[in-house]
Amino acid sequence: MISYDDAYLNAEATTLIWRFVDDVEFQLRPIEKAIAVRSASRVGYWDQCANRLRIESIRRALIAQGVITPKQS
Repeated sequence: MISYDDAYLNAEATTLIWRFVDDVEFQLRPIEKAIAVRSASRVGYWDQCANRLRIESIRRALIAQGVITPKQS
C-alpha cells in the first residue's frame, strides 16, 4: 500500500531474497530544507542492514539526479 500527500510519502518495499515487506517513509521539511527518511522492517530483530542500504541507495540516486545535494560536514 502507498499513501501520500504534498509533504509525506509512505510506501512498502519488499526484500529481494526473503520477500519481507518493509515500511519506507519520506517527509518533506521545507523550513529545514530537509527530507526525513525512515525505513523499517515489519518483522524480525535484524535486517542484515537491508533498510540502511535501501536508504543509502535512494540517497545516492537523488544526488545523481540533482534532486538533493550531499550534506556538507
